[in-house]
Amino acid sequence: MKITQLLNSKLLKTFAFVAILFSYSACTSDDDTAHEEPITEIDPPIVIDCQYFNNHPNAILEDNPYAPVDYLVICNGTSIPDDVTIEPGVTIAFETDASFWVREEGSLKAVGTASKPITFTGVDKVMGSWAGIYFGSNDSKNEIKYALIEYGGGAASAWSSSEKGGVVIGANSSLKFSNNTVQHCKAWGVNLYYNANETLTSIDNNTFIKNEIPVRISSPVVDVLKGNNDYMENQVNKIEIKTDYPIEGNKTLRKATVPYWVKDYNNAGFRVGNGKLTIEPGTKIEMDNNTWFSVGANGALKIVGTSAEKISITGVAQVPGGWGNIRFSESTSSENQIQHAIIKHAGAGAHSSSNIHVRGAVYIGYDSTLAMSDILFEDIQSCVLFSDQFGIDNVNIGSGITSNNTNTIGLDDCLL
Repeated sequence: MKITQLLNSKLLKTFAFVAILFSYSACTSDDDTAHEEPITEIDPPIVIDCQYFNNHPNAILEDNPYAPVDYLVICNGTSIPDDVTIEPGVTIAFETDASFWVREEGSLKAVGTASKPITFTGVDKVMGSWAGIYFGSNDSKNEIKYALIEYGGGAASAWSSSEKGGVVIGANSSLKFSNNTVQHCKAWGVNLYYNANETLTSIDNNTFIKNEIPVRISSPVVDVLKGNNDYMENQVNKIEIKTDYPIEGNKTLRKATVPYWVKDYNNAGFRVGNGKLTIEPGTKIEMDNNTWFSVGANGALKIVGTSAEKISITGVAQVPGGWGNIRFSESTSSENQIQHAIIKHAGAGAHSSSNIHVRGAVYIGYDSTLAMSDILFEDIQSCVLFSDQFGIDNVNIGSGITSNNTNTIGLDDCLL
C-alpha cells in the first residue's frame, strides 16, 4: 500500500525536508534509547520521456509503495509502440499537455482492482492540464479498468489527430473501458469520435464527474455505450452524439441517466442506413437545430416506450421548430414504429416549399411503413404528420395521438 494516496509532483522538492523532519522527531524523543521510529523513505517518480517505451520494450509499469507518484510523463504524444501493462495501484502523473499515444502496433492494458485502482492524473490539478490517452490501436489487449482518469483533455493527445479528451478512441481502434471514474476533464471525458471495432469496444459501468462533457460518441457505434454508466455534475451533463455517418447493422440507443444530445455536425442527420436503430424505453433525446432522424430504404427505426417509461425527443431550443423531424423515405420495414413517445419542438424549415420532406414532425415518403400510437406532439412548427405525393397507405395510425400547439405557421396541407 502506498504511503499516501497521491502527491503532487511539485511537492517532490520537499522530500529532503520531510526526511530531516522525521530525523529531528526521532532525536528529540523522551526516550533516548528505545522506541525510535525508522525514517520513512519517499522515492521520486520514474520519468517517462519521449523515448521511454522505445527503450523499454513491452514495459510493465509497477507500483512502488514508497513512491506517491510512480511515473512522471513529460512528453506530448509519448509513443507506445508495443504491449504496455500497468499494474494495480500505479499512479502516473502527466506534465502540461503530456499524453500517451497507443500506436497502431501497440496496446495498453491498465487493469486495477477495486481496492488498488490505477491513477492517471495531472501534475497540475486543473481541468485540461494534460492531454489524455489516445488509442490508435485495434488490439484485444486494450483495456482500462478500475482506474481514475482526471484533469485530461487539454490538448490533442496524438500527433496524428486533433481530437481531445481524457480518453480518445481513434478511428478503427478498440478499447474495453469499465469500472472507471473520469473527472475534471476538458472537452470530453471519453471521446469516440469516428468508429471502432465494436466487438472489442465497450464503455461500461463508469462514473463521469465534473467534466466539460462526459462522453462523445459517433452515431454508428452508439451500441458500445452501455446504460449503466453514471453522469454527475458535468458542465454539459448530456451524452453528445456525433452524426457524421449513418448507422449500419442493428444498434440500440440505451436508456441513460442523462439525455442524449444529437449535435449538428456538417448539417448531417441522425441517419439509419442498412440496419435498425432501437431506442429503449425511458430514453431522453435532445435535438440541435438543423438535426433530424432519417431512415433510408434499407433502414428501420423503432421508437417504442411504455406507458410508464415514454421516450422523449425534444429540441435543445425549446420552441416550435427547434429541430427538424423524423423522416421515413422508402423504408417498408415492419419495424418502423413510434409508440409511447413525446415529440416536441419539431418541424423546422416547414415554410420552405422547395424541401417538401422538411414538413411534419413525422414525414412519410415513397409509401414508407410506420405504426403510430400513444404519442404526444407539442410545440410543432408544422404538421404532426406529412406525406408527399406517394401517400400514406402503409401508415397505421392507432389510438392515443394527441397534440398541443402544432402547425404554428398554418400549413393547409397537413394530414394530422
